[in-house]
Amino acid sequence: MSGSYMPLSADRWTGLVMCIRVIGVDLSAVGADAKMQIRSAANLPDGGGEPLRTFGLVADADVETVPGLNVAGVHVDAGVPTSVINLRTFDISDLPWPDERGDDVTLEHDLHVKAAGGVFQRAGYGPFTVRAGVARPGVLITEGGDAILAEDGSNIITE
Repeated sequence: MSGSYMPLSADRWTGLVMCIRVIGVDLSAVGADAKMQIRSAANLPDGGGEPLRTFGLVADADVETVPGLNVAGVHVDAGVPTSVINLRTFDISDLPWPDERGDDVTLEHDLHVKAAGGVFQRAGYGPFTVRAGVARPGVLITEGGDAILAEDGSNIITE
């Protein structure tokens, strides 16, 4: 498993909630595990090294209060499991700041998964951009009188 390229971004003060599908691994099985690590990008002075933040698996009971990865479900199609996990970051204001306040900063992330009885393998990787400032405005669309927030014109959120 070489991993899929997954560029991610989150607002510094409000964090991120994102659904990720991992094909071929049942993360609900006893002994399975997952973690996402955020590190400095190679072009920053301390590129690589120890992770700045690690998000591990979070139990259902803690999902609203503890940042991390939560297994939302597992679907099996033709014998191949697909794990649906939610990444929730909350406030990420402790991550590095860019040289110029008000600018975004780009870090790197890796998502590692481990099947029961297996070893950790990289399932996803890519840039993790921390967007500066206050929460970024979305595009407000009304549908039948209900307000829907569409971030970047995609990912319709209906709650």
